[in-house]
Amino acid sequence: MKNNKFLALSVILVLFLSAAGLTYTNVIAKPSGAATAPGLGAAGAYSLLAGVSASSANSTTLGGSLGVSPGITVTGPYTVGGSTDLGPATNAATAQNDALGAFGNLAGQGSDGTWSLNPNPVPGVWTDASSSTFAGTLTLSGDYTDVWVFQITSDLTFTGSVVMAGNAQACNVYWQIARDATIATGSSFVGTLIASRDVTLVSGATVSGRILSLNGAVTTDNNTITMPPCASAPAATATSGPPVPAATTTSGPSVPSATATSSLPGLVATNTQAAGVNNPQPEGGSTEAAIATVNAITTGTATPRAGVPSTGGAPLQGEGTIWLILGFSGLSVAILFYVTRKINRDNGSKR
Repeated sequence: MKNNKFLALSVILVLFLSAAGLTYTNVIAKPSGAATAPGLGAAGAYSLLAGVSASSANSTTLGGSLGVSPGITVTGPYTVGGSTDLGPATNAATAQNDALGAFGNLAGQGSDGTWSLNPNPVPGVWTDASSSTFAGTLTLSGDYTDVWVFQITSDLTFTGSVVMAGNAQACNVYWQIARDATIATGSSFVGTLIASRDVTLVSGATVSGRILSLNGAVTTDNNTITMPPCASAPAATATSGPPVPAATTTSGPSVPSATATSSLPGLVATNTQAAGVNNPQPEGGSTEAAIATVNAITTGTATPRAGVPSTGGAPLQGEGTIWLILGFSGLSVAILFYVTRKINRDNGSKR
């Protein structure tokens, strides 16, 4: 009876380890990056968009347009790369409406966790439930289409720089600020920032992105705001195979061209090898299609067969998960084997 209980507990332990292994592999294989880029609509053309007013203590350079709506006040020197739109009857009003929609989209995206001023967050939606003060270097490393969304439920003060690494792009970084935002002096900021209230850029701060205030004022001082770069991933190029030597024929007596006629309806005579060798083929260019297929295979440009992943010679994604599952399964079998063997020995010794 004691051995039976021991065996039952061992089986339960093996099953638990197997389940833990599968759960672990699923967790580590779970892709990050639930974030999605919102549509900006007309707001996408603006480097600076304010609800009440825009003012600059010294000259501020904008790569895109400048807009204020429903307010109409702009003070201080601005160098504007696009249009200047002031008031509720201009395109700035449309841009404000679109910015509000983007703000709601960003706020409504499910969070991947608390940001906690992490300086190296992976692509995803990161939330801070209080006022945030970041100082230092924020490194965003990813691919062309990876997106970062920072949900700040109160105020944001940013001091330092944002560095884009790998193929990550400034056009895919978004900041949703529930109240006020401040970009400190000398900072290098990246992304489209949409704040509910006031935004202040202190002297010398630069932005690769957009500064959008829904209901407040934007204050600048000798700043530069450039439109965020956004490139498409380069198209994949097929690797060429080894050169195929041109076919050569041995010299010999000339063979007159054949003009064979087919006695079967629907067939035409085609010459695919030496003159005088006829291969009847169905009408419609099947021979040409076959030759084109052979050429595509020898030059490495053939289209992969549907359903077969093209990995470029690299292992298929998920192989690590498979090996982890096999490892946990092997461990479970070893434990069960050991326990069974011990029970058999105990039973043998009792006999």
